[in-house]
Amino acid sequence: MGSALDAFRAQQQAAEQIQARLTEVAGLLGQLRSQADSLAGNEHLRAVLRQEESWLESARRTVAEVRHWRQEEQKRYWPGVMKRWVVVLVFALVASAAAGAGYGWSRIRTPPSLPAYVRVFTSPISSSTALSR
Repeated sequence: MGSALDAFRAQQQAAEQIQARLTEVAGLLGQLRSQADSLAGNEHLRAVLRQEESWLESARRTVAEVRHWRQEEQKRYWPGVMKRWVVVLVFALVASAAAGAGYGWSRIRTPPSLPAYVRVFTSPISSSTALSR
């Protein structure tokens, strides 16, 4: 019977130790809860939190605005490039047409002077002189 009584006493001591430990943990939890409540109730921390939330909201608005600007920039890029190239192409065509017209007008106004080697062959020569040469 002694061993059963010793086992019962050992179990009772273990239960008392567990109860003491649980009481200690409950006290620590109570202190922790009161500290958390005091931190949550701290007005300075709440003000900082509100300020951070307002900063985040302004950052969200800024990012959305930048995205919108970027999309608008992408929409306007190719039409601007096309307009520039159309202007360049029209200028090139007008310049080449003007150059061609100027060249043609100068050829009509002044007859071309023939080179010397061409004048020799186009001068009136009798057939007898052409053969003697």
